[in-house]
Amino acid sequence: MKKITSISFGLLVIVCLVTLTAGQAAAEVLASSSRANSFIRTAPSANANVNLPLNNAGTTSLVFYTNQPNQKVIVSFNAECAVRSTTNVFTNYLEIDTFIDGVILSPTNDGGTALCTGHGNNTLANWTSVVSIAERIVPNPGLHRVVVRVNGVGLSSAGEGWRIDDSSTVVWK
Repeated sequence: MKKITSISFGLLVIVCLVTLTAGQAAAEVLASSSRANSFIRTAPSANANVNLPLNNAGTTSLVFYTNQPNQKVIVSFNAECAVRSTTNVFTNYLEIDTFIDGVILSPTNDGGTALCTGHGNNTLANWTSVVSIAERIVPNPGLHRVVVRVNGVGLSSAGEGWRIDDSSTVVWK
């Protein structure tokens, strides 16, 4: 049987440590907020663009800091959501757009990203818990601002509208 030399053993330890640490990745949270209060809109204002309040105080943006150029940032928005619609189940929905520093993020930039949809039953009772995840390479280090904007699509009849409850927003790199 061969003896393991101290150099061979040292190399083995280094390889093991590199292997163990290389597989461990962690995201760093840059900012977060939550809101327990509901936010409701009904026709005709249900179809207008509105920046969602991201905390119970009603603040409509979340500030975070990056310390290097071209930092990839992920924004997650989670909420309970319901849409009240009277007709056209698939054409009545709440659209979401996520922005960093006024720039719309992918994939919410396609002009039709539904956060939740109506069921055509004229009730605001078809709740769903939804998550929207968007990303951007932030070109410059420093302070940045996230905004989550929604607007109802096809909600123009009396009583139609939408409601957001129990939301959270997290920004991480």
